[in-house]
Amino acid sequence: CLRILLCDYLKLENQKLAFCKNENGKPYIKGNPMFFNLSHTKDAFVVAISENEIGIDIEKQREISEKIKEKYFTEEEKKQDEILVWTKKEALIKLWGTGLKDISKADTNNLENEFLFSEKIEDFMNNEFGAEWFPIVMLSIIIISCIVFSIPKKKNG
Repeated sequence: CLRILLCDYLKLENQKLAFCKNENGKPYIKGNPMFFNLSHTKDAFVVAISENEIGIDIEKQREISEKIKEKYFTEEEKKQDEILVWTKKEALIKLWGTGLKDISKADTNNLENEFLFSEKIEDFMNNEFGAEWFPIVMLSIIIISCIVFSIPKKKNG
Protein backbone atom coordinates (compact mmCIF):
# COMPACT_ATOMS: atom_id res chain seq x y z
CA CYS A 1 0.00 0.00 0.00
CA LEU A 2 2.78 2.46 0.93
CA ARG A 3 4.71 1.61 -2.24
CA ILE A 4 1.64 2.22 -4.41
CA LEU A 5 0.95 5.59 -2.77
CA LEU A 6 4.55 6.75 -3.07
CA CYS A 7 4.87 5.63 -6.68
CA ASP A 8 1.64 7.40 -7.57
CA TYR A 9 2.49 10.61 -5.73
CA LEU A 10 6.11 10.77 -6.90
CA LYS A 11 5.25 9.62 -10.43
CA LEU A 12 7.76 6.77 -10.22
CA GLU A 13 7.63 3.28 -11.62
CA ASN A 14 7.57 0.59 -8.94
CA GLN A 15 11.01 -0.78 -9.87
CA LYS A 16 12.55 2.72 -9.55
CA LEU A 17 11.33 3.23 -5.98
CA ALA A 18 14.10 2.13 -3.62
CA PHE A 19 13.96 2.41 0.15
CA CYS A 20 17.04 2.94 2.29
CA LYS A 21 17.52 3.56 6.01
CA ASN A 22 19.51 6.25 7.74
CA GLU A 23 21.99 5.49 10.52
CA ASN A 24 19.12 5.26 13.03
CA GLY A 25 16.97 3.02 10.85
CA LYS A 26 14.51 5.68 9.61
CA PRO A 27 13.47 4.80 6.06
CA TYR A 28 13.84 7.22 3.17
CA ILE A 29 13.48 7.11 -0.59
CA LYS A 30 16.81 6.64 -2.33
CA GLY A 31 17.66 9.47 -4.74
CA ASN A 32 14.49 11.45 -4.06
CA PRO A 33 14.24 14.74 -2.15
CA MET A 34 10.80 13.93 -0.73
CA PHE A 35 10.35 12.67 2.82
CA PHE A 36 7.66 10.37 4.13
CA ASN A 37 6.47 8.93 7.39
CA LEU A 38 3.68 6.61 8.34
CA SER A 39 1.75 5.56 11.37
CA HIS A 40 -0.91 3.02 12.12
CA THR A 41 -3.14 1.97 14.92
CA LYS A 42 -5.50 -0.97 15.11
CA ASP A 43 -8.02 0.37 12.57
CA ALA A 44 -6.28 3.31 10.91
CA PHE A 45 -3.24 3.99 8.75
CA VAL A 46 -1.90 7.38 7.69
CA VAL A 47 0.99 8.42 5.44
CA ALA A 48 2.47 11.91 5.16
CA ILE A 49 4.71 12.95 2.26
CA SER A 50 6.55 16.25 2.42
CA GLU A 51 9.41 18.30 1.03
CA ASN A 52 10.61 18.58 4.65
CA GLU A 53 11.67 16.00 7.22
CA ILE A 54 8.45 14.74 8.73
CA GLY A 55 7.18 12.68 11.65
CA ILE A 56 3.61 11.49 12.08
CA ASP A 57 1.70 9.53 14.68
CA ILE A 58 -1.92 8.48 14.99
CA GLU A 59 -3.39 7.06 18.17
CA LYS A 60 -6.72 5.70 19.26
CA GLN A 61 -8.31 7.19 22.38
CA ARG A 62 -6.94 5.31 25.37
CA GLU A 63 -5.42 5.82 28.78
CA ILE A 64 -1.66 5.99 29.13
CA SER A 65 -0.38 3.88 32.02
CA GLU A 66 0.95 5.55 35.13
CA LYS A 67 4.24 3.67 34.64
CA ILE A 68 4.74 5.24 31.19
CA LYS A 69 3.75 8.71 32.41
CA GLU A 70 6.16 8.47 35.36
CA LYS A 71 9.00 7.28 33.15
CA TYR A 72 8.56 9.50 30.07
CA PHE A 73 6.42 12.55 30.87
CA THR A 74 7.73 15.81 32.28
CA GLU A 75 5.85 17.33 35.23
CA GLU A 76 4.23 19.81 32.85
CA GLU A 77 3.21 17.06 30.42
CA LYS A 78 1.54 15.12 33.25
CA LYS A 79 -0.95 18.01 33.59
CA GLN A 80 -1.97 17.82 29.91
CA ASP A 81 -4.12 15.49 27.83
CA GLU A 82 -2.10 12.26 28.11
CA ILE A 83 -2.91 10.75 24.71
CA LEU A 84 -2.13 14.05 22.99
CA VAL A 85 1.23 14.26 24.80
CA TRP A 86 2.08 10.64 23.90
CA THR A 87 1.11 11.21 20.25
CA LYS A 88 3.30 14.31 20.07
CA LYS A 89 6.22 12.42 21.63
CA GLU A 90 5.93 9.59 19.10
CA ALA A 91 5.63 12.01 16.18
CA LEU A 92 8.74 13.87 17.38
CA ILE A 93 10.91 10.78 17.67
CA LYS A 94 9.71 9.69 14.24
CA LEU A 95 10.68 13.11 12.89
CA TRP A 96 14.13 12.71 14.46
CA GLY A 97 14.34 9.12 13.26
CA THR A 98 15.85 7.95 16.53
CA GLY A 99 13.23 5.51 17.77
CA LEU A 100 11.77 4.87 21.20
CA LYS A 101 15.17 5.11 22.89
CA ASP A 102 14.81 8.91 22.71
CA ILE A 103 11.18 9.23 23.80
CA SER A 104 12.25 10.77 27.15
CA LYS A 105 14.03 13.54 25.23
CA ALA A 106 10.83 14.42 23.35
CA ASP A 107 9.62 17.26 25.57
CA THR A 108 6.36 18.41 24.02
CA ASN A 109 6.28 21.81 25.74
CA ASN A 110 7.09 24.94 23.71
CA LEU A 111 7.33 23.16 20.36
CA GLU A 112 6.04 26.05 18.28
CA ASN A 113 9.45 27.71 18.11
CA GLU A 114 11.26 24.74 16.58
CA PHE A 115 8.75 22.79 14.50
CA LEU A 116 5.66 23.17 12.43
CA PHE A 117 3.00 20.97 13.94
CA SER A 118 -0.70 20.47 14.00
CA GLU A 119 -3.25 18.47 15.88
CA LYS A 120 -5.74 18.74 13.03
CA ILE A 121 -5.70 16.81 9.77
CA GLU A 122 -7.36 19.79 8.05
CA ASP A 123 -4.20 21.90 8.43
CA PHE A 124 -2.29 19.41 6.34
CA MET A 125 -5.01 18.54 3.87
CA ASN A 126 -4.97 22.15 2.69
CA ASN A 127 -1.18 21.81 2.22
CA GLU A 128 -0.45 24.59 4.73
CA PHE A 129 2.70 22.81 5.91
CA GLY A 130 3.86 21.29 2.62
CA ALA A 131 2.61 17.80 3.43
CA GLU A 132 0.18 15.57 1.60
CA TRP A 133 -1.96 13.19 3.62
CA PHE A 134 -3.28 9.85 2.53
CA PRO A 135 -5.68 8.53 5.15
CA ILE A 136 -6.27 4.96 4.02
CA VAL A 137 -8.55 3.27 6.50
CA MET A 138 -10.72 5.03 9.02
CA LEU A 139 -13.16 2.50 10.44
CA SER A 140 -15.69 3.12 13.15
CA ILE A 141 -13.26 4.21 15.85
CA ILE A 142 -12.61 7.56 17.43
CA ILE A 143 -9.14 8.87 16.74
CA ILE A 144 -8.28 11.58 19.21
CA SER A 145 -4.82 12.45 17.97
CA CYS A 146 -3.08 12.57 14.66
CA ILE A 147 0.03 14.70 14.95
CA VAL A 148 2.51 15.72 12.28
CA PHE A 149 5.76 17.53 12.91
CA SER A 150 7.80 19.00 10.10
CA ILE A 151 11.04 20.96 10.09
CA PRO A 152 10.42 24.14 8.08
CA LYS A 153 12.66 24.76 5.10
CA LYS A 154 15.18 27.53 5.56
CA LYS A 155 14.47 30.51 3.36
CA ASN A 156 17.29 31.51 1.00
CA GLY A 157 18.66 35.00 1.37
